[in-house]
Amino acid sequence: MTTFESVHQDEILGSLTTFDRMIFRGYLTGFFPDGAFQRFLNRRGVLLKDFGRFVEGATAKVKEHVMRLAATAGRPYVYLESTHTAALSLSAEDVLRYLGRKLHGNLRGEVLTDLKKRPEGFRVKHTMKRNSVKMYDKLSVLRIETTINNPHEFKVLRVLETPAGTKRRWLPMGKGVANLWRYAQVVAQANNRYLEALARVQGKSEAIDELDRLCRCRRVNGRRFARFNPVAASDVELFKAVAAGEHLINGFRNRDVTRRLFPQPPASSEEARRRCARISRQIAKLRGHGLVAKVKNSHLYRVTARGYSIIAAVLSFHEVDFPRVYSTASTACG
Repeated sequence: MTTFESVHQDEILGSLTTFDRMIFRGYLTGFFPDGAFQRFLNRRGVLLKDFGRFVEGATAKVKEHVMRLAATAGRPYVYLESTHTAALSLSAEDVLRYLGRKLHGNLRGEVLTDLKKRPEGFRVKHTMKRNSVKMYDKLSVLRIETTINNPHEFKVLRVLETPAGTKRRWLPMGKGVANLWRYAQVVAQANNRYLEALARVQGKSEAIDELDRLCRCRRVNGRRFARFNPVAASDVELFKAVAAGEHLINGFRNRDVTRRLFPQPPASSEEARRRCARISRQIAKLRGHGLVAKVKNSHLYRVTARGYSIIAAVLSFHEVDFPRVYSTASTACG
């Protein structure tokens, strides 16, 4: 597990490490012993001229199989097409380190960082001598990718025959199937270095960090608490209810919040119980995020100092800042 995965383990459901695309120049027959490729086609009943259609059909079957698996599991089928913090926080020296290079006086090369906004998310690309490290975010997937177009920038261990005998030396890596193991090592090391750097990247301010924590699920003593959405009407009303002025001295109870969120009396005792249970869950969620705390030996709760800071900021944004900025932007664009 990388440091990045450790830091964000509560938000990560899984990870996948693999080659994405490999481009081979030449003929496929070179991968097979003499006559093996033709024997393979004969057993499949495929003519050489139809090999292209045969491969396309096999690809379609693989995609269909994956789509069926996703449908069975109730998960969306997402193809990862080929974000802002990385573009601003990582230096050229950092990029060299990811690609296994060091900054020195004899280094000849230009390091470029490019940020693009796409409909599905951001793409950050760091390039040096045609090799690159890229980061994509799409939906809930973060993708780190190292692309090697110039393998001579990396070294591979070779066994050489010299007059003094057999020796091992690190030599520039060439293009070839024999070096695939080294390609895998290089890209894995570059990806891991990049993730290690991202794990240390902090938000621009304490406010951004607090907002990030509020919008993430939390685990306290093994119990999971769902995230808040500071722009959702339901969460805003909950914040207003617990931070109401009449609760400032003595705190609040379940029924106090219930009366504010449900001004109309319940139609039945069953509905009253459902309301009470719902508010109990909301209070537990507030406690899990450290926004309220229970008063000892009582059924009262109080908003914590941190809770007041966050709730005040959320309400200010909802009631004052967003309408003001929206009005200004609308006037400028209209």
